[in-house]
Amino acid sequence: MKSSSICISLFGLCCLCSPYGFSSDVEFEKHQIATFADGPQKVVTADIDGDGDIDILSSATGIKIWENIGNREFTRHTIVGGIGAVISVKAEDIDSDGDLDIAAACYDAQSIMWWENTGDLTFVEHVVDNSFAGAHDVYVKDINGDGSPD
Repeated sequence: MKSSSICISLFGLCCLCSPYGFSSDVEFEKHQIATFADGPQKVVTADIDGDGDIDILSSATGIKIWENIGNREFTRHTIVGGIGAVISVKAEDIDSDGDLDIAAACYDAQSIMWWENTGDLTFVEHVVDNSFAGAHDVYVKDINGDGSPD
């Protein structure tokens, strides 16, 4: 049985998406959106620009969004570059305004940071803490139960 699932290759990484799970009976079609590498750490999919389709968020020595412009085409947007290894990146509505912001663990910068989505793929940088030596992961959850992400 052939599936219409898509394999998106980003920096040589492949994200296999199938509603049937992973099985030897499922075939995937590869769609490569980039052919260069700069040390990828994390790849996340989410509707970052709020237009109803899935975009790709990647981290390496910075953070990039691959905007899905339709017809299996993507446009690259650099959110931040040159900050060293960004080990983890998440797309969450951190400021509870209805759009997806970006949170990251920045290993070389020893920081936990987030970028506020102000619309049109424009982001404002916020430093949560810059004393996290060896930061490897970041999560956005309501820890204290006040209804707002922490």
